[in-house]
Amino acid sequence: MVSAQDDAIRITQPMVREGWLTDGPGPANGRRGRGRFVPVSHDHALDLVGAEIERVRTTFGNAAIYASSYGWSSAGRFHHAQSQIHRFMRMAGGYTDSVNSYSVGAMEVILPHVIGGSGMSIWRRCPTYEEIASDGELVVSFGGMARRNTQIEQGGVADHSVPGLQEQCRRAGVRFVNVSPVSSDSADDLDADWLPIRPGTDVALMLGLAYEIVVSGRHDRDFLVRCCVGFEEFAAYLLGRSDGIPKDAAWACGITEIPADPHPFAGRSGRHLAHGDQRQLVDPAHGPRRPPETVAPGSVQPRPAG
Repeated sequence: MVSAQDDAIRITQPMVREGWLTDGPGPANGRRGRGRFVPVSHDHALDLVGAEIERVRTTFGNAAIYASSYGWSSAGRFHHAQSQIHRFMRMAGGYTDSVNSYSVGAMEVILPHVIGGSGMSIWRRCPTYEEIASDGELVVSFGGMARRNTQIEQGGVADHSVPGLQEQCRRAGVRFVNVSPVSSDSADDLDADWLPIRPGTDVALMLGLAYEIVVSGRHDRDFLVRCCVGFEEFAAYLLGRSDGIPKDAAWACGITEIPADPHPFAGRSGRHLAHGDQRQLVDPAHGPRRPPETVAPGSVQPRPAG
């Protein structure tokens, strides 16, 4: 980190695409993205940005300016990227904003229709590590639980508590399963079982697990009748009654490329499935977002043992 301050790749002054700098705004004539960036002074950069904002809002109106930076990079709230650009553009007369986020994708739009509550309330309703250590026996993580993901937070991280909390779960006998293309998506000291899934096929595994739960009669029928809508339609698809394709373990194996097993968590009662950890990874190399609307039906199916 210290050496990065003086590294050759560090950008130390404003950079402008050469074609835009020489020709100004307008069609790039096939050169878009091809020209090199050239350094300019901060004063020159400020003049360019100011003139362009004025040109666009005068010609097209403030609604033509999209100013919804999504980043929340710097520590502390004052340097919050979104807050700063929003404040700046409001002083300039307004702008076109965005809604929701790419971190959780469609989740915050869909989940209120699936499990109720606000779009982001799922974070407040998930079990805590303390609760998992006390009452759970199995954590299944789709997309990984890499500790590096817990080292950043809006406004900064005051206490790096996750390693200790995960260790608390391990001491309590909780078993971890890492469903991810990458084995390092769980810490070595968790001794997690690794299911090396093909990227983008998480839902197939979720359906395979749901199939095994339903055919073994371990889903909570009373809860599904009292509190849920649409389970019969879901079960018809799951069991293959609607399309002739049972979504069993063999079907899921062919899609996920996980080694064949009648049930990756065989012998586990419903009580063991303490938490289906569904991560939203930013790294595109991990494939598409993990659809939480599939986790939700699975999470209501296991029935406590005894």
